[in-house]
Order: sequence, then structure tokens, then C-alpha cells
Amino acid sequence: MPEKFDAYYKWLGIPPPQQPPNHYRLLGIEVSEGNPDVIESAADQRMAHLRSFQTGQNAALSQRILNEIAAARVCLLNPAKKAEYDAAVGRAGKVFNIVKAMSPNPDVLHRSIELYKGIMFGPSQLSRQDRELLATV
Repeated sequence: MPEKFDAYYKWLGIPPPQQPPNHYRLLGIEVSEGNPDVIESAADQRMAHLRSFQTGQNAALSQRILNEIAAARVCLLNPAKKAEYDAAVGRAGKVFNIVKAMSPNPDVLHRSIELYKGIMFGPSQLSRQDRELLATV
């Protein structure tokens, strides 16, 4: 059976233990980088590199990762979105898919995190396992 193609690793040098990558890792910059010029340049470089794969056998995968990079750029260049994203990364130490999906909308991300914290850490007679099920569904 052929080995599954790992575009993050092969194209961007992001090894499996660091996947899924957070926005910073995806762009190849330091976590919490605040200079908009650095963020913009890193996104441009990554996108230019990925465009070279748009016509090959992994064209759809290339487009998906290009979209992820575009979303990372939008998030990190908007101060409100970046603040919510950085706070979420700081709390968990990594980025969960739900945070990635909500990061373009800081209001939704903030409300979701508040709901999660209320369920997980508020008074309850439910077991931790039951609260985790409620908080993540």
C-alpha cells in the first residue's frame, strides 16, 4: 500500500508531530509574531511556493492549504482576530480544529470559548467526562 502523501511535511517542512499546524507554524514564523510586514511576507512566500503544485496530481490539496494560509493571513493581520487566536493558543498550548475554524470570526470564537469554560469549570453535578462531551459537541 502506498504511503499517504503528507503535503505539510513535503511542501512546508512541518513534521507530523506539529500537525495540524497553528497559523504561525503554517506561515513559518515565530509564535505571536506581531509585525504585519513579516506576516504578510511569510504568507506571500508560502503561497507562491504552493502555487507551483496547483497543476500536479495534488492540485486539490495545494488549493486547500492555500486557503488555510489565506485564512491564517487574515486572522493574524487583524488585531482583534489575532488577540483571540493568540489567547486560545496560549490556553491550550496548541490549536484545535475548532479554533482554526472559528478564528476568522473573533466574536464567535470568544463566545464559544466562554461557553466551553462555563460548562467545564462552572458548578455542575455532571462528571468531568459528561461535561467534556457537552462542551465539545
